[in-house]
Amino acid sequence: MHSFKEYLELQSRDQGYGYVSVKPTAETIHDICKLIVDSGISNTIHPSELHMTLAYDANNPVMKVNQSDEVHIGTFKEIKLLGDALVIMVDCESAVKRNDELADLGFMSDYPDYLPHISLKYNPVKDDYTDVKAAFKQLKLKGKQAKLYNELWEFNTGNYVE
Repeated sequence: MHSFKEYLELQSRDQGYGYVSVKPTAETIHDICKLIVDSGISNTIHPSELHMTLAYDANNPVMKVNQSDEVHIGTFKEIKLLGDALVIMVDCESAVKRNDELADLGFMSDYPDYLPHISLKYNPVKDDYTDVKAAFKQLKLKGKQAKLYNELWEFNTGNYVE
């Protein structure tokens, strides 16, 4: 016999989840790692954890949705602070389209607008933003291609209320 929480998790694993993301390709990870190394910042997100969120719904909707195998190709746009994260913004029409598709299917978000980005660091310290922004400019990453793939679906266990 499963608890209600386990039941919901099992259902979600078969029919959908509340968090959908894609991973950068090795070449894109290499560009991001070079940016981080050249900027000199520390305590960044591990390269294996880099991702771009396509949808985030804390309610973990249970629905049948086909997982996409699309490769999202965009370009690096700028370095920005979003909430408590230092991010690299990505101009990516296919990611915006996928987010819209998921929203049309019922995914709800706490954020009014979808902003494609890859988080580099959570809770940056004082000089992190300026250091990464300078390295981004020096490396001429604006407009450089970013590829993301391997759509992953996960259950938002941290937001579950019994």
